[in-house]
Amino acid sequence: MSAKVVLQLGSGDWQQGFPFVTLELWNQYKRLTRWTGSLPPCFELSEAYREWQNLYEALCNGWPGWRSDIPPEFELDEEVIDRASPETFAQVSQEIKNYVNEWLDTQSFSHLEEQLRSELHANDEVQFIIETEDPQLRKFPWHLWNFFDDFPYAESALSPWESREHNSYSKVKGKVRILAIFGNSHGIDIDKDRNFLEQLPPKETDIKFLVKPEYQELYDYLWDKKGWDILFFAGHSWTRIEDDIGHLALNDTEVITIAQLKNCLKRAIANGLKLAIFNSCDGLGLAKQLASLNFPQMIVMRENVPDLVAQRFLQYFLTAFSEGSSFYLSVRDARERLQPLEKEFFCSTWLPVICQNPLVTPPTWEELRDKKEHNSRPKLSLVFLASIIVALLTMGLRGLGLWQSLELQAFDYLMQQRPTESADNRLMIIGIDEQDIQKYGYPIPDEVLLELLEKLQSYQPASIGIDIFRDLPVPSNNSQDYQALTNYMGQNANIVGICAGKTLADSVAGPQGIPLSQVAFVDLYDDRQPTSGQDDSIRRYVLFRSPNPTGNISRCNSSYSFAWQLIDNYLNTQNIEVKVVEEQLQFGS
Repeated sequence: MSAKVVLQLGSGDWQQGFPFVTLELWNQYKRLTRWTGSLPPCFELSEAYREWQNLYEALCNGWPGWRSDIPPEFELDEEVIDRASPETFAQVSQEIKNYVNEWLDTQSFSHLEEQLRSELHANDEVQFIIETEDPQLRKFPWHLWNFFDDFPYAESALSPWESREHNSYSKVKGKVRILAIFGNSHGIDIDKDRNFLEQLPPKETDIKFLVKPEYQELYDYLWDKKGWDILFFAGHSWTRIEDDIGHLALNDTEVITIAQLKNCLKRAIANGLKLAIFNSCDGLGLAKQLASLNFPQMIVMRENVPDLVAQRFLQYFLTAFSEGSSFYLSVRDARERLQPLEKEFFCSTWLPVICQNPLVTPPTWEELRDKKEHNSRPKLSLVFLASIIVALLTMGLRGLGLWQSLELQAFDYLMQQRPTESADNRLMIIGIDEQDIQKYGYPIPDEVLLELLEKLQSYQPASIGIDIFRDLPVPSNNSQDYQALTNYMGQNANIVGICAGKTLADSVAGPQGIPLSQVAFVDLYDDRQPTSGQDDSIRRYVLFRSPNPTGNISRCNSSYSFAWQLIDNYLNTQNIEVKVVEEQLQFGS
């Protein structure tokens, strides 16, 4: 099974926590379920990651082939440099993993994980998308969570809070078209990146190499009407701390941002661009700007990246992806294959990250290569004739009632596929359980019910509904308590009792002595009659009904349903008027 999980962290920070966290489970087409929880503050985790970044910079500045020749925007103090050792770095890295799992194992969040695990199998392929705008959370190594150890085919990705679907139009090419940009390469060897791209099957790829292009040249190529499938960049890049904006060293003299490519990138996306790979340093600023254009998928490096790590990742990813692995599995396989390099280049497996538009399904290599012709259309006359025939046939069969069983089955199926709705915090349901029955008996005595109503009324609710038939005293020999109960109900217009039945034989009266305006029917309407007794499912709920047209006598004469009476009481407290306009209900404006 292939599943998508979306973790929405909402607003919050490390000091105050994240009070409203949601976890959603999707299949390919729709959301299946949604859970809510929260995450507490975890200042220690934030501080540990800051220390990790400082140590990483101090240790790694001496590495050869660093894909950023831009000096850091902050200077490391002497204390950090003195503490920078492989042993200290390994200790802090382990502390981060421990903090991550302790934080995500708190009760307010762990119940979400438990429910998610109950819906998944260990061999499921899972796209795990984290929606957040917080810069530090976006840099965070989410793969350290134990969840990803237990689900070997799951991989994490980042996404902004808000995303929109984009309309793309892929041209007929029969090949994967790749625009490969090789920018400023001072101090690094990006020729190996080119070699790996050239090793892709030549019959399946069409690659254009731009080496140190000028801004205008790149702009013109992105505008190409034939369209591109993959955009690749190798060279130097960095993200400026103060505004979280990514920069690309396009050639020896020109440095550009995504904002300068906005129009041509939008055109490229519309022409079918599906994937961008930035095999360069500190690319989350680039990803953030591309996400604002609703770019489908990107791969960037979280931090500064050594040359060899970038080269190996590209090699492993292209091999897995072009041989048929899914996009997410290709990234996870390539990332985890970097582990042997960690003896020399620390935490290499932490660097690659997917940035994903959650409304877009990642393509496979085959889908990028084999595209259907969009322009071939059948003749208009054939379409018109076929439409007329199908419409007449459908109307004829429906008029004979032959579609009815299938229509009801389809309706039931679609209703069952709707996502589970969370409870409304304006409603409270009080149930009678086995412990109550053992203590008080059943039905609950009038005296106990009256005590409950008085207690509830002290909280000034908009409406109280008693979904228990109360037409006779309980117990039967105590009419005094029954009279006290009905008197109290009659004196409080926000209390609603129930009755049932449309004929004398099947009817149950409402509580005696209270206005009819406080009595509501609880009759349900099944589909026995329209299906000739074949289907007794309940698919509708009647809000109100006209007087019995047959003139049958009934003990239940209310024109309004139980739910409607409760709704009406609530709307009255909110000054929302309900009226009938052209046989439709209108609520307020």
